[in-house]
Amino acid sequence: MFKRNLIKNNKLMKGFSLLETLIYIGVLVLVLFIVINTTLMMFDSYSNIKMSQRINQTASGILERVVVETKWSRGLAVSGNVFNSDSGALVLSVVDDAGNFSEKKFFLEDGNLKMMEGADIVTLNLPGVSVDKFYLNLVDTGVSKLIKIEIDLSSQRKDVVKNETFYNSVVMREIY
Repeated sequence: MFKRNLIKNNKLMKGFSLLETLIYIGVLVLVLFIVINTTLMMFDSYSNIKMSQRINQTASGILERVVVETKWSRGLAVSGNVFNSDSGALVLSVVDDAGNFSEKKFFLEDGNLKMMEGADIVTLNLPGVSVDKFYLNLVDTGVSKLIKIEIDLSSQRKDVVKNETFYNSVVMREIY
């Protein structure tokens, strides 16, 4: 701190004036405001990055699971498939290691993408990430079948909502 020498009535006075003290306090408040604002902005950026990561992890997990299960299936089940709808359903005919036939079903329910295998139902999306659309399109050329997959995912934190759309396609191996 700076000390100022004042001479008043032939006496040496040391200290700060009221105006100097107010200026120092004003500068300190301004610096604290900038530091706190920067810290809050960093926390918001971190939260947005975490939301994006969770959405990307969910999309990667869902698409990988659907693609792998579709590739190794014996084809589409006879019934239960819903194509060209925002809440589609994919039912696959699968054979286990013992040679038994069963079905795996992917479907959208209450903002969650679920996979049903026998009596077991597994939610594929991470907590805090909602699946808003599970759109499936079947392209059948007579020689091969291709399933186009589109999913819309969203995540919300306080008043910030983040939405992203992901796409993938898979050729069914039952054909070749």
